[in-house]
Amino acid sequence: MPPSFADLFPEIFPLIVAHIPLHITPATVRSLSLTNRHVSAATLPLVWGCLVIEDERQFNNFVKKISSDLKFGHGVRELHIMLRSLSQNRFVDGSFNAVKILEESIISGALPSMHTIGLRAILSGYADECPDFWRNVKKYCPRFRRLILLDIYGTEEAMSFWTRHPTLETVAIFTREKYSRWFVDPFPQAFLPNLRHFKAHFREVRVLAQILPQLRSLAVCDSINAQVPYLLHCFLEYQKRQYRGYEAQDGTFHDGREGSIKRQGQASKRDFLKEYVHSIVRGAPNIEELCFISLPSLTDLIVMSSDFSGLKNLKRMYIEVAATYEDEVRENILANASLVLAQQSGLASLESVTNFNPEFPFPVAKIQ
Repeated sequence: MPPSFADLFPEIFPLIVAHIPLHITPATVRSLSLTNRHVSAATLPLVWGCLVIEDERQFNNFVKKISSDLKFGHGVRELHIMLRSLSQNRFVDGSFNAVKILEESIISGALPSMHTIGLRAILSGYADECPDFWRNVKKYCPRFRRLILLDIYGTEEAMSFWTRHPTLETVAIFTREKYSRWFVDPFPQAFLPNLRHFKAHFREVRVLAQILPQLRSLAVCDSINAQVPYLLHCFLEYQKRQYRGYEAQDGTFHDGREGSIKRQGQASKRDFLKEYVHSIVRGAPNIEELCFISLPSLTDLIVMSSDFSGLKNLKRMYIEVAATYEDEVRENILANASLVLAQQSGLASLESVTNFNPEFPFPVAKIQ
């Protein structure tokens, strides 16, 4: 019998919900809660765990609900207030102020389990104007750890926000705007001194290159060519660090095996496994996990076995190879290929190779 949601432990569902895009989270969780009794019991408490409020009417209904139903308020984990204009936050006569009302609800103890607040940038500005807002959030919401901002207009506004919040430890920036900028170089001294975890587009990571050595984790989105390896090579003491994840797109420039920079006339003719892997080895030699997406075949991986020899700490490799055989045959092929890879590369640290093809469960080859 194929696996189903009914086979999952209840503790898994909050993790699944956490990875659903915000704009469809409420509807998706409601749909999950109607699947069957097992899934319903695990997901019903999550239905009001993530709330998205888009107008004043919804906001007022929310405030009334948490003031009259303690169980409902205690179940709220994420609250995203997406009022779309200045007038929706504060009218001329001051009759409605979403930030102030939210602060009063927090002080009353109505949202003790909330760990995430999502605000449009204009509301964040009002929150910063309230002298005790963030102090009260920290006091009455002890699990609070994440602030999500939408609609930052211009680098100046973004830099103003970073300056007002120097104690941030985790920053993740998601944007579809090709030319948007969240940081300006040069930036002030002692800029974000507590930052430890950073995820952003390569252009943002490049601007913050000077403070990258203080990070514990770094995730770079939408890099091309050998941007990330070169960044690590040039700006970080990479020999003393271990980076656990890496994703890149094909491009024109790459490292030659001897360390020189090579250029291919047409990016489409490049062989990723024959060229780009040298950039990874030189730029991030201490990675523990490496993933190859849309690998043509296991043969292509084995051909480059010796080129992985510089990754002395590599423990887990993830590949995506189309499943063209029956399960048992496919698993045997993966196991044999993984053993050959480990032997020819000399990687004593390699523990497993996982093929995350569309067929579930994913086959995993354990290397003894």
